[in-house]
Amino acid sequence: MSQLTEKLPHISKDNRILLVIVVALSFFTLEVVVAFITKSLALLADAFHIFSDILGYAVAWLAARYANRAALGPKSAQFTFGYRKAEELGGFFNGAFLSALGVSVLLQSIDRFIEPSEIKNPILVMAVGAAGIGSNVLMLIILGGHGHTHGPEDSHGHSDETHEESHGRRGHEHKGQQHDGHAHARPREKKKKSFADINVLGILIHILGDAVNSIAVIISAGIYYATGFRYSDPIASVLVGAMIISTAMPLILRAGRSLLSAAPQHIDVDGVKEDIERISGKGTVHDLHVWSIDAKSPVASLHLLQSDDSLATFEKNAEAIRQCLHLWGLHNVTIQPETSLPAASGSAAQCDDTCDRDHDHELNDRQPSVQTIVTGREPREGSEAVPADVSTCARACFRRCHAVGDA
Repeated sequence: MSQLTEKLPHISKDNRILLVIVVALSFFTLEVVVAFITKSLALLADAFHIFSDILGYAVAWLAARYANRAALGPKSAQFTFGYRKAEELGGFFNGAFLSALGVSVLLQSIDRFIEPSEIKNPILVMAVGAAGIGSNVLMLIILGGHGHTHGPEDSHGHSDETHEESHGRRGHEHKGQQHDGHAHARPREKKKKSFADINVLGILIHILGDAVNSIAVIISAGIYYATGFRYSDPIASVLVGAMIISTAMPLILRAGRSLLSAAPQHIDVDGVKEDIERISGKGTVHDLHVWSIDAKSPVASLHLLQSDDSLATFEKNAEAIRQCLHLWGLHNVTIQPETSLPAASGSAAQCDDTCDRDHDHELNDRQPSVQTIVTGREPREGSEAVPADVSTCARACFRRCHAVGDA
């Protein structure tokens, strides 16, 4: 196997997946033909299981080939994250297809239990099952060297180890679970599985499942050939159907979590917030969101409240927060600063009165726009005015009044 794998060093990951699709499609055709000839339900169920795998391989191929935005071309600029959700979307529909297939196989198995049918030429069924195992081995060989090749998504990524080393060169030092004078709320382990190549990993799981199904087909046909036991085929069909459903449900749940922008399961969002507030202070963090673009790209965004307009203070806190989130495996982080307003007194009270006259939300029928509040001017004719909320008004007025006072 290693010698054959070494002959494929220059084939890219997406081309390897394409070869796997060709092999699987060829064997699917063979199984369907033989299943109808021999009237083997177990073989037919295995064939359509392979077909569902082919759909999954196709999605993995698309994800590997069009993983980044640049591969889409200028006409698809609205897909700012590329097709990196394609795997989850395809996985969800593939899981739904698998579930329907599994239920269909189980229902047909019940019919075969009531009226068992004769399998024609069980030796041919065993031969096709053995060929199925051979095709699975061939597909494993094709994918065997995937770790040495890189798809387009690797051009803009980085390994977690590299990122840690870069922080180390910047003087950021980790000792146990402490950094920058605060301890993490709870220990955590980095789960490398979450950052693995999920496309190839999923294909390997499908291939192993197909191999198990092929073994079940061989055993059922062998039992029928040796003993004439007519229930061997429906029993094998039940096992194949149950395996199909057990494969489909985790696929649906995982894809559904991603499509609903749920936080990765290995990240405790409450723990993340606690760690951040150990740096910036209690109650300074809100609108904290953690989600995943794909299995390798967890993302976080948050609003950070501070008591002054000092850029240096914000940058200091933001850098410490980024280093903290890095330990959680969150490298793509957006931090939006917000300034809390001091108690109204003196010039601040006069500022509030002025702002109230400028745009009283209760007296004016028309809600002011962000452009009007921040710049003091109405938006240009023909441009769309973006409505502002009360917090936007307060912060903008405070800055404008202080800018006038400083002048």
